[in-house]
Amino acid sequence: MRSFIALDIPSEVTEIIYMKGSLFRGFVEGSFVKKEHIHATLFFFEDFKGDIDKVNRYLASISCEIISKLTKLSFFSRKNYPAVLYAEFDPTNVQYIYDEMKSFLLGLKIPFDDKPFKSHITICRIKKIRDMDKFYAEVRKGVDCVNFKFPSITFYQSTLTPNGPLYNIIFRKELL
Repeated sequence: MRSFIALDIPSEVTEIIYMKGSLFRGFVEGSFVKKEHIHATLFFFEDFKGDIDKVNRYLASISCEIISKLTKLSFFSRKNYPAVLYAEFDPTNVQYIYDEMKSFLLGLKIPFDDKPFKSHITICRIKKIRDMDKFYAEVRKGVDCVNFKFPSITFYQSTLTPNGPLYNIIFRKELL
């Protein structure tokens, strides 16, 4: 089962990120994340093979407030070309949760995409940039550096379709 565990983003921050992404639509071709799908992925499972109930119980046991701050716009590159545009957030209060959850998943021998944690909220998976100067200028402008609290953590199933991914909630835990 293709799935992931993510921190959900509060609506006011989702709006900021979505509006910032819309500034790129005139000169960037790609898959822009739909407003209702904006999230911060912690763990991605290409084919989840584990005890869903144990993962759900673990998520249910999380009892903390996770506060962060948007810090900047940036992008991941592939072959020296921007591949993913994202908003970065301060990882300070997220890293502990990530590390604890990683230990839990490793203890259950649940395989996941084990890239180093990068605090990011994807805006667009880039296919082509028609105006590179404008792209870099918009990235340098950044994003409103607002403080926010993650409202929940969710285990999602992700089904790929020709019209984009469909997300179904497996389990959601409201955070303090």
